[in-house]
Amino acid sequence: MSETSRIVALSTGLRVRAALVVLLLASLLATGCATRTPRTLELTGSVASTVVTVQAPGVPQPVADLEAGFASAPAKEGTPTVEIPAPTSGSRPSSMQTWMRVARVDVKPGDYVTSGQVIAVVDDALLAADVAQAEAAAVLSRANLDAAGLRSRETSEGMAEIDAKRSEIATQTAELQLQRQDLQMQLDQARILAGTPVATGQPDPADKVAELEKAIAEIDDALVKLGEALADLNKAAVQLGDARTALESLSRAMTALVDAREVAVRIAQFRQSQATVKSPVAGVVVSAVAPGAVVAPGAPLVEIRPAGANVIHTYITAEQRELITRGASARVRADSIRGTVLAGAVVDIGSEYEYVPTSFATKIIHLVRGLKVTIIVYGNRVPPAGTPVDVSIDTLASTSP
Repeated sequence: MSETSRIVALSTGLRVRAALVVLLLASLLATGCATRTPRTLELTGSVASTVVTVQAPGVPQPVADLEAGFASAPAKEGTPTVEIPAPTSGSRPSSMQTWMRVARVDVKPGDYVTSGQVIAVVDDALLAADVAQAEAAAVLSRANLDAAGLRSRETSEGMAEIDAKRSEIATQTAELQLQRQDLQMQLDQARILAGTPVATGQPDPADKVAELEKAIAEIDDALVKLGEALADLNKAAVQLGDARTALESLSRAMTALVDAREVAVRIAQFRQSQATVKSPVAGVVVSAVAPGAVVAPGAPLVEIRPAGANVIHTYITAEQRELITRGASARVRADSIRGTVLAGAVVDIGSEYEYVPTSFATKIIHLVRGLKVTIIVYGNRVPPAGTPVDVSIDTLASTSP
């Protein structure tokens, strides 16, 4: 082989080896990139419990006054008596939260309920009695208001009658004063003629003077009595005016009391309505108390698994956190629904590490703490709560070009 041939062969071999090195490096880089940024995260998860607990209503129950109707024991002779004031508002509780009996349960486990459906009723005997008492108090308040209104109208009618009588007295007084002036003029003339001779058969002016003086005296007496009557009427008018003012104030107070009694009725009716327990959601009944059970306010009555959205929980490491975001698409599989893939999406990623439950299956055997990922899945074949599932979450690499 000539020198030229050796050089050509060597050059060709170097180019081939360089090409192989470039291909190897490209392959390693591609492999490294695929390892660092997978297109999906393959995780294990668990179907979360989304049971809604319907609690016993915390309705204040009316408290009976056990001291009502019992007279105090008479004091012994010689023992000083002490007047005990009547209880005032707030000195004795009118209602309190107590244990209650479940009168009726209309559902059983496995039943499907709709939102707003009646599912249970607690004993409302005391609440019904409270409504009746509030309604009776309202009726009494309205009756008292009507009575106050009647007295006010009677007072107004009395004032109108007094005004009419005062007007009548004023008219009579004016007429008597005119008559007195006329009689006084006749009396003055009669007194002038009393000393003059009188013809036979004519009346004596002296006799007429006495008659006129008597008539004027009677008129004066009548004027005095009319003045006294007018004074009495004025005094009665003042008293009726004061009474009417007091009755108007009483009517305003009674109106406010009637309004307050009406509010008390509505409050009592609202409390009684709370004895009827309704489902807040639509779903399947998981558990329910037995009729006749005695429960405390806030105790569970019925548990319902809502229909619709289902929640899946899984856990990831800090490195995996950098690969997904909220809203990332997810797919869920389970042995109990083999062949079915449920679509979902990531709705929340925890910001603090949590201890992974010991019953939680994970593909990372050393994962003691992780970030909780919450996934909403929609579908009719979601397994029951607690079922382990396989979860695939799309990473940022799946959305990059």
